[in-house]
Amino acid sequence: MKYKIKKTIQNKGFTIIELIVAMSLFIILMTISVGGFISALRNQRSVNNLMAVNNNAGLVLEQMVREIRTGYRFCGNADVCNNIIENSLEFISHKGDLVTYNLNSDVVERNGAALTASNVSVETLSFLTDQDSNKCNPWRV
Repeated sequence: MKYKIKKTIQNKGFTIIELIVAMSLFIILMTISVGGFISALRNQRSVNNLMAVNNNAGLVLEQMVREIRTGYRFCGNADVCNNIIENSLEFISHKGDLVTYNLNSDVVERNGAALTASNVSVETLSFLTDQDSNKCNPWRV
């Protein structure tokens, strides 16, 4: 009878070279993935800041448009008004209050109170008012 002798492997571990190669590949992959994650977080913060600035600027413009739309006497008591007014507009609101919108430094203000947030910088603000001598024509701002 013939017996087959099975060889058993006594050393069932990894060599130091295999461990170093595996750890190196793991570190390289983790560095790439963490770098991508950090970059994505920075981009998200930047986009959130831009959205906040855009929302604030849109809100300020909407508020100004609504109040200007219902206002009158944009040029004092003049019968004919064709003025380009830089950085400021004064008129009477629908409630009868005197309202002034102006640009102070880089902040849009209404009667001296800031409308734009601190992260919004407005470079220019100008108004063009127009009304014909015919009182039936509405104001154009």
